Amino acid sequence: MRQVFIYSVMVFFSTIPFISNVYAEEKHATTPRIEMLGDDTMKELLQYGEPTEQLQMLTSLVGEWDCDVKYWANKDADPQFSTGSVVNEMILGERFLSSKISVILNIGGQVIPYEGWGVLGYDTTKKTYTSVWLDTLGTGTTVGTGKYNEKNSTLEEKGRFTFPLLKNEREYRSKLEFPNDGTYKKSIFIPDSAGKEFKVLELEFRKKR
Repeated sequence: MRQVFIYSVMVFFSTIPFISNVYAEEKHATTPRIEMLGDDTMKELLQYGEPTEQLQMLTSLVGEWDCDVKYWANKDADPQFSTGSVVNEMILGERFLSSKISVILNIGGQVIPYEGWGVLGYDTTKKTYTSVWLDTLGTGTTVGTGKYNEKNSTLEEKGRFTFPLLKNEREYRSKLEFPNDGTYKKSIFIPDSAGKEFKVLELEFRKKR
């Protein structure tokens, strides 16, 4: 059974022609200004874009890690085992944690090289953690949101991913347990056909020496 997580699109609008025209019309201005927003509004907008203390715990995941992978085809199946590695780094001015994973999977006796990439951050407007995941098992995108549980040092997340065999989206739940003595762990749960949740994936990470 394959899980599907891939493909994210970001759209950028260039303002260079607009700024060039403003600069040409205001020859005496030393710095082009966007007049649509007042100074106070702009300051508030920039504040929402600053890294916050909620991101500090993500920095503990930065580095190179070995990982042990267990995955289940269904709730009654025996787990399959794989190993791999992941590289975590903070990007975009320390605002997001980027994770790139490489694993050799054994699915139904077929050996499949697997690569995945995800981004995890904290949305200061919605006051929630947000994530996006993409990988080589498909062309869908996994998107989730979550809260940090301080009692057990766990980031608990819920979201949706594309499931190509049923040609629809499915829900998932995940737990990210933060490092203890150079380790951390992530577990992912999905519902079966009867709606009963079971663990489909478990990853245990050990920091490389």
